[in-house]
Amino acid sequence: MGRIEFSPDAKAHERTITLSTFRAGDDRIVAQGRLREMRLMEYYLFTGEKRPAGPLHDFTIRLLLAVPDLLIEEVDAEMASFPREDCPDVLDGIRKIRGMRIESGFTMKVRSMFSGIKGCTHLTHLLLAMAPAIMQGMWAVTAQKPPSERSDMSIERIASVAEGLKDSCYAWREEGRAYRRLESLIKKRG
Repeated sequence: MGRIEFSPDAKAHERTITLSTFRAGDDRIVAQGRLREMRLMEYYLFTGEKRPAGPLHDFTIRLLLAVPDLLIEEVDAEMASFPREDCPDVLDGIRKIRGMRIESGFTMKVRSMFSGIKGCTHLTHLLLAMAPAIMQGMWAVTAQKPPSERSDMSIERIASVAEGLKDSCYAWREEGRAYRRLESLIKKRG
């Protein structure tokens, strides 16, 4: 593979997405996502207005979720920086996800709910990036206890998790070691 040449001093744009999970009691987590987009050089809008370098988008979404079902109980969103004066008008709409679960089909539902003029591309992108991180965050919080002390470790729950993991990536392919090990555990406990 060839080497791509560029000057680090010519960086014009940077987008960072930070996803964090917090314990919020024994049966709740808070997931927080932040999308920050910076223009690193002066630029012009399509309308000809000159803008200085600085933040273009700085959005945060916080979700309170019940675990292990990942039911969204509360939603909070804010925009610290945004490019157009009417951007914050979409913030209340994000609350429509209250009552939804982070599960198979979540991405499709969110895209349907917030595509085009029904939402904000960047806020939707952040929410969609949060979903898989929420799964990892929930596991990070719940895995702080050994399996024998966890109420979410019923054989039915483990089987449900296994079904969701199966063929979700190369490591969790049905014929792979990780999936076979999980399947063996289910058979032993079942």
